[in-house]
Amino acid sequence: VVACLGNRQPDMARWLSLGAEKVVDAMGQKGVNRLVILSSMGIGEDFMPFSFIHNILWPLLLNTLMRSAKRDLQGLERVVEASDLNYLIVKAVGLTPEEKPEETWHVLQSRGGDVEISIAKSDMAAFMLQEALQPTMVKKAVTAGSKPKKKG
Repeated sequence: VVACLGNRQPDMARWLSLGAEKVVDAMGQKGVNRLVILSSMGIGEDFMPFSFIHNILWPLLLNTLMRSAKRDLQGLERVVEASDLNYLIVKAVGLTPEEKPEETWHVLQSRGGDVEISIAKSDMAAFMLQEALQPTMVKKAVTAGSKPKKKG
C-alpha cells in the first residue's frame, strides 16, 4: 500500500494520524503487510544537512503557523512505527508541481548525505511505488528528494 494522506495547509482540518490508524487497521484485517507512507522533512530525525531553509525557516513554520500539521505528522509516524507492518516512512522534501521530472531520486538513511530541497511529485510517486513493490528498506524512516546538483 502506498499512502499519501492529507494536506499541509494551515487552515484545514487535521486527520493524518486518524487516516494512518484506519490504513494500518484495514491492512491488518486484509493481511496486507507492506506500507510506504508519506510524511515530511522536519518531522523527527530526517538526516537533512544544515541549511537556512531546513534548520531555521522550516522549523519556524512547523512550530508556529503549521503547529497542527506538525503534531498530525508526528502522530502519523507514531501510528505506523507502533504497527506490526513492514513499513517505510518517506520524509519528503518539497513536492513541487513546477519541478520537472528527472525520473530519479536520492534517499538519505543517515547523516552525512545531501538532497535537493524539492522534487517532482511524479519522481516521489515512482520512488514510493518502487519501494512498495520491491522493498529495499524495512521498518525505517528515510528522507527523499532529488539528487544533489553538482556544484561548480
